[in-house]
Amino acid sequence: MKQLLLMLGMINACLGFAQQDRCYDRWMLDGRVAMANKQYEAAIEKFKIALDCEEISAIERTNIAAKLKQANDLFLAEIDRQRVEALKAREVAEQRQKNTDRALRKAIRSQESLKSALEAAEKELNLVQQKAKTSEARRLLLLASNEIKKGQVKTALALFGYVRDSLKTLQNAHLNQVLGDIVYHATAQQLNVDHLQIKMVNFSPNGDQLMYVVRPDSFYRFTHPDTLKLFNITGRTHIYLPNDLGKILAADFSKEGNHLVVASKSGKVGIWDNYGHAIHQFEAHQEAILAIKCLPGEKMLTCSRDRSAKMWDMEGRQLRTFQHLAPVYDAAFANEAHKVLTRSADKTVKLWEAETGQLLKVLDRHHLYVYEGELSPDGQHLLTTSANGEIRLWDMAGELLNINKKQGMDVLDTQFSADGKYYFVATSERTLQVHHLDGQMYQRLAMPAPIVQFASFSEDQLVLVGLENGRAELWDYDKGERLMTLDKHQRPIKSVAISPDGRHLLTLDEGGRALISQTIREFTLRMGSNFPALTPAQRTEYGIP
Repeated sequence: MKQLLLMLGMINACLGFAQQDRCYDRWMLDGRVAMANKQYEAAIEKFKIALDCEEISAIERTNIAAKLKQANDLFLAEIDRQRVEALKAREVAEQRQKNTDRALRKAIRSQESLKSALEAAEKELNLVQQKAKTSEARRLLLLASNEIKKGQVKTALALFGYVRDSLKTLQNAHLNQVLGDIVYHATAQQLNVDHLQIKMVNFSPNGDQLMYVVRPDSFYRFTHPDTLKLFNITGRTHIYLPNDLGKILAADFSKEGNHLVVASKSGKVGIWDNYGHAIHQFEAHQEAILAIKCLPGEKMLTCSRDRSAKMWDMEGRQLRTFQHLAPVYDAAFANEAHKVLTRSADKTVKLWEAETGQLLKVLDRHHLYVYEGELSPDGQHLLTTSANGEIRLWDMAGELLNINKKQGMDVLDTQFSADGKYYFVATSERTLQVHHLDGQMYQRLAMPAPIVQFASFSEDQLVLVGLENGRAELWDYDKGERLMTLDKHQRPIKSVAISPDGRHLLTLDEGGRALISQTIREFTLRMGSNFPALTPAQRTEYGIP
């Protein structure tokens, strides 16, 4: 029995050693296989299990620790390698993205360059086409100008209509001037005066009527009174006004347009209604009346050689007297400020309170004779000019604001623009200067001859200038462009006017010949698109396909 038990013990011991060898060997084998397959993390796990096997020798434990360290080192090295490869892969991806972005930007730039090139080519083509159109337009408009000179206005209109509708190049200032010349020659008409001479012409406030004074011929000049006429512009009708005042020196329409007033050399004033019916006549001064101006509220101012200016109502009742020490040449009234400005041969310009007749200021800071005094249309400023070329701007309290000195040239005339924002200065250098109210020059319009008189219209920035060579010129003073040349006079221009509605131009020469014409705006509004068409023969003649 003891032998049997001893044998069983030996068998169990052998079985235990065999079982122990299987744990160590199995996990070590698995760990080596994992190492061979570079599965270092799995190898570490398997070596750790082998390390936990029971009854392993010190050598085996050392062997397991060495393998475990080797697997761990290889595992860390693999992690580093993978990190490095990941960084390299990211760098490669980033570089590829940069290359892609660079290529995309280059493509966009190429596309933009192509687009710019196409736009430049299109612009160049348009410019070439526009130049061709402008050249053709200039050729045809030169022909139109020649037709005007030959008196063929209808043909000139047809040529211009073709340019306007087909070539569409009317932005050029030269083309607008040709249109202005066509308009003038198509619409200019002489006022009918039975071959006598016109002394003066005035527009009514609405621009529908003209009042003009005709002097008798040389044989009757000293024995017969001047002739008064009313002219209806729309209907082209004339009304003769009875006149027993004698020689007429000044005339004006009332601001409301209901009356017209006439002043004579004898000192009398005559009043008519706007239908030509005589209303009243009275003696206003003992000497000649040099100027008469109508004021709002059916009032008027008369300026006389008797050294006074007087305010009247339309019934002939005297309201105020404004006294000077010499003949009073002219007067002006500021609507908003209720001030009166008088200019006299006593070398002064005086500012008065209209309602009371009180003298407010004597504008006497000029060193030489004051020959111009103007009130701005808005009643905010005064303008005076003296013989030494000084132009002084004042406020309505009579305080001097600035001085504009024209050195080396004579100042022939000064006026405010119709809107009061600028003032004009005509100089001996044949220029019309447009100034801001601070005295700074805004435009300089060069004229071909000395300036006689000018008139402005604010809505279209127009100024009409009369010249000594018998011509007048209409300018856009905002753009500095000449719009029309009025050339039908043979004598120096005496006076010019633009109707209050901006529809008509009026010129009067020293020979007493008066012409009225339409403005460009009025003509184009009336014509619309109804320009005459060119005939087939004309198209062939002028080389128009």
